[in-house]
Amino acid sequence: MLFAKKLLSPDLLLLVRNIAFALLVVFAAQWLMKRKRYIEACDQLPGPTLKGFSPWLAHVEAYARTVGTVPGYPGIPRSVQVIDDFIKNWGEQGLFRLWFFHPYRLPFARAAVIIVDPYLVRQFLTQKDITDRIVKEKRTYKIAAPILGGSFLALPDGARWKHQRKMVARGFNQDFLELTNTVLVELLYEQAFPEIDRTLEQASTSALNVLEWNTRVTSETLGKVAFSYSFGSFSQTESTTTKNAPSLYETYHFILYVLSKRTRSPPFASMLRFKENREFDEKIRFLDSVVDKVMKKRVQEHRHAATPSNGNKRHRDLLSYMICDEDGLSYQELRANMKMFMFAGQDTTSSALSFAFGQLAYDLGRQEKLRHEIDALFDALPDNRQPEYKDVMSLKYLDAVARETLRLYSAGVVGRTTVEDCVLKNEGGKIFVIPANVSVYIFPFINSKWTNGVSERLHEWIPERFMEDSKIQEDWMAFSVGPRNCVGQPLAMAEFKIVLCHMLRRYTLKRSSEMEEDPIPIILMVLKPHKMTIEISKRIIQ
Repeated sequence: MLFAKKLLSPDLLLLVRNIAFALLVVFAAQWLMKRKRYIEACDQLPGPTLKGFSPWLAHVEAYARTVGTVPGYPGIPRSVQVIDDFIKNWGEQGLFRLWFFHPYRLPFARAAVIIVDPYLVRQFLTQKDITDRIVKEKRTYKIAAPILGGSFLALPDGARWKHQRKMVARGFNQDFLELTNTVLVELLYEQAFPEIDRTLEQASTSALNVLEWNTRVTSETLGKVAFSYSFGSFSQTESTTTKNAPSLYETYHFILYVLSKRTRSPPFASMLRFKENREFDEKIRFLDSVVDKVMKKRVQEHRHAATPSNGNKRHRDLLSYMICDEDGLSYQELRANMKMFMFAGQDTTSSALSFAFGQLAYDLGRQEKLRHEIDALFDALPDNRQPEYKDVMSLKYLDAVARETLRLYSAGVVGRTTVEDCVLKNEGGKIFVIPANVSVYIFPFINSKWTNGVSERLHEWIPERFMEDSKIQEDWMAFSVGPRNCVGQPLAMAEFKIVLCHMLRRYTLKRSSEMEEDPIPIILMVLKPHKMTIEISKRIIQ
């Protein structure tokens, strides 16, 4: 007892307190010096100063509030306008630095770098000495976890990512793409086009919400070619929903809207039991129920596929390549990747198709030029048969339309975080050092319009440039570049071309009075058209 009193004597306690305080001061001083060096290193990059901006919000948030929100989407800023304006002011060197929040007032505020020069983008995403120093941008993928989960898209580089990507990539083979053509043509002529025709019986033209229609087409196609399952997008007889349940289109649209709002909210905001968060959780549970329903059905079918009673018949869909017996994915991995593909495989393609419909509805001359190529293909086929996959892929102007649309409206956004300093050098020899712990963002729909100070009408939709300009084709990166480029590119291009080919063969597109003169592209995790309604009329084919 006496020993304990001596041990806890006031002098000893004072000494311990002083030592602890001294250590705290040393730690704080070291942290402050490290923080100061970080801010100074970031400010060496091109970009706006902090002078004149809000004491707390710095560049991005402060400017986003000045341009306002997208009509009909409370809390969603006009992000594309914000990015375009920043590029006009500070993007002339090929990249620039921004602060989301004031770095001196919020101690954990991190810098962001936006790379706009395609030459620098390729360095950043393909050179091994740089890719070894970057990881996927954690906050964005953490926010998107409800739809990306443990899929290979969200995994860091490593053995698990390589294995999952390998299993998925081998599914996008020639047989699979030919199956896609067969399934998609059947869907269009048996369900999607008859639905349009029924509305045209009332009048000679009909207004079509192209984003919703294209999303239904791509989601139903994906269900059949990837999972051998019908989501009932055009039929009430077979559906994943009950009478009061939402459609997949409504579900994903709401989920992406909420996730986009969460990118601008503090992390704890998603845990608050507001009505919006409760509705979000309900839609995620609905989505999970759809995934589980499909997975259980398909895994059970796979287990019985190699029995003599069914003649050893197996599906030719994407899932069959991932369930293979020897080195296939686990059930949880299959579930996560299916959930990811339900989002990435239909939402991005439907957005690009909708932008193409809008451009063709506005530019009737180029619509007729593309239709002339399509008609020539159909007229050359014997016995009125439908074009095969290889026939559609051979159309050169259709390919140019697809690439030009994706050049301007590629849906994806690439996010990375530097874990070590990364050194980039532009074509003029200027060196940029991006410090560790910086968020780096790449917007393919922005990179393709960067002119390096030379006006090349790159903001205009001109498909012909892909039939003659090799530099444009070299800089085209609609599906990203490097080892983590989009594995679903073959399916996306196939769907885009097949839908557009048959749509223009059967119908004429015109801008409706409801359509905005220049539809606002908005970012709901991916790039989408804000308002895209066109007038459609049936052609009389001689």
